[in-house]
Amino acid sequence: MDIVKMINTPAEAASRGSMPFVPFDTCFQQLANQMMNCPDGQSPPCILLFQGGGRGSGVSTISRLFAHYLSEKVLMRVLLIDADFDNPTLHKIHRMPPSPGFADYLEGTRGPDIAQSIGNLSVMAAGDKSLLPRTLLSGRSDFKARLRELGKEYEMIILDAAPITTCPETFSLASCTDGVIFVAKSEKTRKAVVHATMNQLHLARAKVVGGVLNFRRFHIPTWLYH
Repeated sequence: MDIVKMINTPAEAASRGSMPFVPFDTCFQQLANQMMNCPDGQSPPCILLFQGGGRGSGVSTISRLFAHYLSEKVLMRVLLIDADFDNPTLHKIHRMPPSPGFADYLEGTRGPDIAQSIGNLSVMAAGDKSLLPRTLLSGRSDFKARLRELGKEYEMIILDAAPITTCPETFSLASCTDGVIFVAKSEKTRKAVVHATMNQLHLARAKVVGGVLNFRRFHIPTWLYH
């Protein structure tokens, strides 16, 4: 992992999965600080893809709360995109139509104005999945340019994506982002799944910049860790 380390999120907060995000503040501050403090000659990532080692890892919760944190605490212009085309959820949480959305934008039939803005945070729904064979799954390269075009409007773009081991769309997207954050569920995500995910990300030539160990529980009394 080249930029950030594995960050731990508290189990009691992760299971709640709702605002406010106070229990996550320290975790997100570490994640943001380490991303922004890049080695000499490297630029901070602008397009981040969050994906996990299976359903239930908390990817949508972590990506959503991190987007809120950056927009409200760091005052960055952030675009949060629902790139989980098999199980889209952001449109339900933000009470917006499921389409048009990201798939429509990649197809070129809609512009970036389909995102719904709330202060510094904008949210883009997943859109019409039937369009994907003509964009992400067709081998076309212009969707990369479309994704990069969004970077001119926002300081950070966060994609909430499905597991790369089961979703070919995530494989295509991972190759054109600045970095991937892997979300693992403590005591649930198996090592074999982690290895399979990393192999797929390597094949996609994606850059894994860090990870989140979600739902971590401390079975030993806290005072023994100090």
